[in-house]
Amino acid sequence: MYNLYLDFGHKNKKIIILRDDEKQLDQLVFTDDNSISAVETILKRNKLTIDNIKFSDFNKNAKSFTGARLSAAISNVINLANGKLTNYSDIKLPIYSAEPNLTFSSKNS
Repeated sequence: MYNLYLDFGHKNKKIIILRDDEKQLDQLVFTDDNSISAVETILKRNKLTIDNIKFSDFNKNAKSFTGARLSAAISNVINLANGKLTNYSDIKLPIYSAEPNLTFSSKNS
């Protein structure tokens, strides 16, 4: 069985690492927003399916708010599909490095 590690917390790149219990087997670095396709790519490249993934994890201290949420969501869905999430407390959440940077526009009257 294999593990996937998702790190989408960088501004200009996303990383997916495929490991077995002992070592890293493959790594995919990409810059576009096709994260699901990237997961599919690394699996196909290694002749695997999602059923071969024992566990998925992600960078919980990502600097990118969106990247942290995306990698958490994909990782949790993979774990749910493979029966690793049995109740709400099994869901892993990201740790945000800062408060959200929200900008409100003022309406001109």
